Amino acid sequence: MMMVAAAMAACQESPTEPADQYRWAASYEAATKWGGVNGTWRSAAVLEITADRRVLLGNNYIINPQVGESTITWSMADGNSTNASIQLLVESTSTYFWGNVGVAGKLYQGWIQHPGEGKLDYRGLAR
Repeated sequence: MMMVAAAMAACQESPTEPADQYRWAASYEAATKWGGVNGTWRSAAVLEITADRRVLLGNNYIINPQVGESTITWSMADGNSTNASIQLLVESTSTYFWGNVGVAGKLYQGWIQHPGEGKLDYRGLAR
């Protein structure tokens, strides 16, 4: 009887996410906004964040990403094809990024910049 109780207690105490797993790990459907405030959101390359804090844009690993608890940045100066800065969230009520409804779930919002261009608004929602 004690063994059953101990086994049940162990199951209840085990974490749902390993301590070394990055909470934002997921594949994100991405979009960039072209045309400023009244612009149009267009699909962009999938952003993948791994459990060990590596970042892929499309099929390419980001070189030297700065991965914080709720932010990620990277730079062309490190050999990447873009600069970017994103904030990772569980939900957003930003009507600028998500329209009048807002969204819930793992997501990010920020900007991305291609060579010779200005910054584009950048958002993603976990698949």
